[in-house]
Amino acid sequence: MSMPRQTVRFQFDLSAVERTPGPVSFHCENTAMSNHCFTACTRMYNATPQTEAGWTALLEETARLAGIALDIIPYRFPADIAALWRRPRLALVFICGRAYALEGMRHKPLAAPLRSGPGYHASPLYHTDLLVREDETCRTLQEAAGLRLGWTVEHSHSGCIAPFEYIADVFGLPATSVFSLRGPLHTPPACLEALKQREADIVPLDGYYRSLLEKNAPEKLAGTRVIASTRPYPIPFLAASPDVDDALCNDIADAFQSAAAATTFADVLETLCVSGFIRPRPADYECLGGDAPVIPHP
Repeated sequence: MSMPRQTVRFQFDLSAVERTPGPVSFHCENTAMSNHCFTACTRMYNATPQTEAGWTALLEETARLAGIALDIIPYRFPADIAALWRRPRLALVFICGRAYALEGMRHKPLAAPLRSGPGYHASPLYHTDLLVREDETCRTLQEAAGLRLGWTVEHSHSGCIAPFEYIADVFGLPATSVFSLRGPLHTPPACLEALKQREADIVPLDGYYRSLLEKNAPEKLAGTRVIASTRPYPIPFLAASPDVDDALCNDIADAFQSAAAATTFADVLETLCVSGFIRPRPADYECLGGDAPVIPHP
């Protein structure tokens, strides 16, 4: 059943939201409303306090327009994000495209970021950057052969699958034959820390996550540089769990688009390095469901 919508306008104060401690939640106060109470999470792209605040503001306005209640949770590491994706009653949770493909594309796509900036042409794509330290002598990936390569987790497309496939294409050999491996490092911040602490010499970083850092916290990238980038792939997207009603998914997706299109959110979209959002097409993610590389474990 379609939910009634109301248009709500407000001025978004990023600094004020950023100072608010803890997650922002909408709690169900009666049994009737509990049918429209869901969990939301933008952990994958909470790159900085500013970006987390931006996502939170969009989710708040979406909940208001769609007439639903959201528990917006940070779900920070070491919480297992794959376990989050298996929960019921999810709405507006970022999910990796590979996880979506491997689970039979059962989650329901709601919104994918349209990257802003040169080279993206407002498309729902991203890539993986391979970073080295600024003082590293190698200038090409070929020159880096034999160094220590970090990786995140085996189910991660940007942190494992994409860079390993790219390395195999460049060298004609599996990454395990070209580099010594350091991992699992689990998260993008841990990859950057391993690089800066000289525990790894090359690390993968989700290109969209890197853009968020460049925009909002460039100091976190200080002392690093990109040595290579993979080809573009379909970007992770905001999804609902398989149990959420299709009609309600349409309401939530429409409400999210309305929130993002409001002039009051122009600064938020700039903070999030996007020109807008699009409803993802499931078929675009079929290419991410292939076999994972074999990673030897000690």
